[in-house]
Amino acid sequence: MFKKNESTKRNIENVIHQTYANLDTSSSIEGTQYTKYNNPKGGGGFSAEDANVLADRLRGKKVDITGMNNAKNGADRISNNEAIQTKYYNSGKASVNAAFDNETGMYKYKDQLLEVPKDQFDEALSQLRDKIREGKVPGVTDPEQAKKILKQGSVTYKQARNIAKAGNIDSLWFDIKSQSVVSSKAAGISFILQYASNRWNGQDRKTSMKVSLLSALRVGGVTLSVGIITRQFLRTSMGRSFTVFTTTMSKQIVNSLYKADIGKTIIHKLASAILGKEVAGAAAKSVLAKSLRTNVLTTAITTAVFTVPDLYRATISKRISWTQFSKNVSVNIAGAGAGMLGGYGGTLGGVKVGAAIGSFFAPGPGTAIGAGIGAVVGAIAGGITGGTVGAQGTKMLLDQFVEDDAQRMLELVQDVIAEVAEDFLCTEEELDLVVKNHIEGIITLKWLQDMYALGKDAYVKEKAQKAFAYHAFEPFFEEIIKIREFIIIPSDREIKRAQRKMKNTFFLQYLRYQISRLFGMKTEFKELLSEK
Repeated sequence: MFKKNESTKRNIENVIHQTYANLDTSSSIEGTQYTKYNNPKGGGGFSAEDANVLADRLRGKKVDITGMNNAKNGADRISNNEAIQTKYYNSGKASVNAAFDNETGMYKYKDQLLEVPKDQFDEALSQLRDKIREGKVPGVTDPEQAKKILKQGSVTYKQARNIAKAGNIDSLWFDIKSQSVVSSKAAGISFILQYASNRWNGQDRKTSMKVSLLSALRVGGVTLSVGIITRQFLRTSMGRSFTVFTTTMSKQIVNSLYKADIGKTIIHKLASAILGKEVAGAAAKSVLAKSLRTNVLTTAITTAVFTVPDLYRATISKRISWTQFSKNVSVNIAGAGAGMLGGYGGTLGGVKVGAAIGSFFAPGPGTAIGAGIGAVVGAIAGGITGGTVGAQGTKMLLDQFVEDDAQRMLELVQDVIAEVAEDFLCTEEELDLVVKNHIEGIITLKWLQDMYALGKDAYVKEKAQKAFAYHAFEPFFEEIIKIREFIIIPSDREIKRAQRKMKNTFFLQYLRYQISRLFGMKTEFKELLSEK
């Protein structure tokens, strides 16, 4: 039968899925330049850089984003060892001219490819050839070499500008592609953990595979949805205001922690783990503050996404109470927050363990690779652990004050089972058989929610809920009486014979007792209906 801890298990599963959705999504978002998308002059250029980085990565190229360090005339990215400078202006001529110094007129980006909008390539190529003829590109004299310098971007100028805005096909498609990478990773990890857990608990391979695939699809879908919603929200004016608020709050938290020696050490190590390379001081504080601000937002949006089904059940289908809704939301928020903190803690531990393992096999390169892998695994493991503990602890605390809808329904179910058993004159053995073979199989969380949804006011509601359960259980009891031993009622003749025998026995016992009293013999008056 459905047990009380199954609702807790469902809440904890949601928290685990939330943790998956949060960790990589926030990291992926901070890998873009979304805070600059609303720049009226260069917003489209920043979104173009992000779009072209994504396109290279989806092609399997190794990309190092270098433009965020704001080094003068430095490359925006290095893709498969090629340094690339991205320029997106409203014409091919303007995009090329932006790569030349205003005072000297010379090409500013030596040994770097010049990337221009996809739809401007031909015009830009002609303009660059003219620049080479004019001697404006150091070390290059042949205009045909322009083909080796110029690179066609993966998106057009208009697409880049659209990507910087919310609510259009180009920005949605960009977000879908970006988040697909994150969601596929989350789905894969979910599948592995679910499959291993099922097998360890004795489930066969076929069933474990099916359950694990469904879990992976759910986690991947949630992660994809959360990422797209978060990315679109950050492009809106409200999202930008929220970013300013969370950035300020995150900086204050990080600055407060940094004042203590232990806090400074933790910030340096966390920032290095997040960034994948050693970083300290102001740079470390900046990395962690940015990570915190995005995690706060993804946590809030993930919680909202997981709240939608319960909101529907409370408002539309009436399958849960508002008390239950509030309780579920509280558990989700606590679990998500604890999961975020657990993720940071797991990152630190994972880096240490991963680096140690990597150093054992290949000191130097192995240390770096091991630390990177350890950071990812540690973040996930720590996030799940923290989220689970936070959710379970909150659930246990709230259970002391607020009873679950499911638990209240279970109490009614117990009453109904007793009522039906009495109506069918069931023995204890028969009742145990019905509960074990039939009732345990139908009482699930969904079944209890369906039961809860019946009726309107309190009296009618309880009556309808009991009727629902009675109607569901009655066929099982009807089945059990069919296998009872068939009883043949004695005939009138047999009954009369038994009555005469009983009267004779009674008379003989009574006569024996009276004779014993007459002669002073000590004897007891035995049961009148007993026979030897």
